[in-house]
Amino acid sequence: MNTVLDQAQIKQNLTEKLARYFGVTPDEANQEQVYKATILSVKDILAQKRADYKEQLKKQRKKTVYYLCMEFLIGRSLKNNLGNLGLTEIYRDVLSELGFSLESVYEREPDPGLGNGGLGRLAACFVDSLASLDYPATGFSLCYEYGLFKQMIVDGMQVELPDVWLPGGEVWLVPRTDRTFRVRFGGHIREEWKDGRMEVIYDDAEVIEAVPYDMMISGADSQGVSRLRLWKSRDIKNNFDMGLFTQGQYARAMEESTHADTISKVLYPSDNHHEGKLLRLTQQYFLCSASCQSIIRDHMAVYGTLDNLPDKVAIHINDTHPALVIPELMRIFLDEYHLSWEKAWDLVTRTVSYTNHTVMPEALECWNEDMFRSLLPRIYQIVKEIDNRWKEKLYKEAHAGAGRRHMENFKKNVGEKGGNELTRERNKLMTAYEAKKQEIKNYETNLTFFNSKSKKGNSLLGDLEKKVERLKEDLVMLAEKIAAVDEQIKADSKN
Repeated sequence: MNTVLDQAQIKQNLTEKLARYFGVTPDEANQEQVYKATILSVKDILAQKRADYKEQLKKQRKKTVYYLCMEFLIGRSLKNNLGNLGLTEIYRDVLSELGFSLESVYEREPDPGLGNGGLGRLAACFVDSLASLDYPATGFSLCYEYGLFKQMIVDGMQVELPDVWLPGGEVWLVPRTDRTFRVRFGGHIREEWKDGRMEVIYDDAEVIEAVPYDMMISGADSQGVSRLRLWKSRDIKNNFDMGLFTQGQYARAMEESTHADTISKVLYPSDNHHEGKLLRLTQQYFLCSASCQSIIRDHMAVYGTLDNLPDKVAIHINDTHPALVIPELMRIFLDEYHLSWEKAWDLVTRTVSYTNHTVMPEALECWNEDMFRSLLPRIYQIVKEIDNRWKEKLYKEAHAGAGRRHMENFKKNVGEKGGNELTRERNKLMTAYEAKKQEIKNYETNLTFFNSKSKKGNSLLGDLEKKVERLKEDLVMLAEKIAAVDEQIKADSKN
């Protein structure tokens, strides 16, 4: 749906932008000032269109799509937005009247250093298409200061230079300092039982602030305007050591702040060394944690309950990079909203979907367990629990199938026995049955003791409970065997 604006309105808007932001008239303005004034005027149009679109969505309460990807190869935005808004010719005429060429303004816009290849292009196409089809959608990624790199050939050799895009590209970004979130790394986890529920406490964790910068993505011939939210990392403590700085130790004075800034510094840092792998994992969790917190915050602000989350929210993770969305959502539900594991897992599995773009083993990320545990201690606990529960599920399914086959073979073998053999078999089974009952009793005594002395959620308690459950399954199997032998003895007595 094209935006209805006439040439006079566009000209007035551009003139006001030049005066307000640069203190110049159109006659005094240079190419850079006109380029930025043009984008600022288009941003105003998109902002109004998005506000109108959001007002409609509030009334309709539609399901919202959230799309997470480490990169969005969106390309230059000005030409695309003017085309989608149906304003290309009007802007061309206005700029020509002011003595500038629209094509020369296009050329001043840098390619945003937010994406690299097919994965990023796919993500950008999805966000663009969702807006064109009037689906309420938000993309999440990082606000990289530098793209992958610029390539130059010097004396026949490739030279990699930083892809500096923000000086010309940041004019599209809207800082949302009212929507910041905190992301924790490292430290140690303590669990305390308070007021009938478990509290998770972080000791000595590094806290980084995630600051969102929003970019609007217009749809073609539609009312929809998607939002691309880009997270920038910032030191939350403002750890600038004035004492070291006054002594001339400038690098050390800014060390902690520099470390925080590093997270969103570069797209795809080299990972052929430990520090690179650590930075990539840090980037991925930073993206997932900030995005999940933002999603849940927005949902609760509208609905006030998590019960309808899968009906109102669809979270899609693009490739393996944002896979930490799943344990991060579990952390939020368990630690902040105090849901049971079963309830939290049900919400996650009905809300999150996943696309994988390759089956090559080398493209599937694999993290050193010690590094993962050290950087993300709480997420590590949750991932281990997911893994344990999944293996337990597989064990039960396999055990149940094996148990059925075992009983069929047992009954067949019993049918071939008779007389004294059956009696001996029954006595052996009864001895095993009584021994198993006593073993269960002993474990249940230990379980009662630990329940009275330990906190809920203790891993030893969980192991004991699983052991008792398996022993009871074995007891049921023994009872079924005894019943099968009794049936055969009864059948033989009739014959």
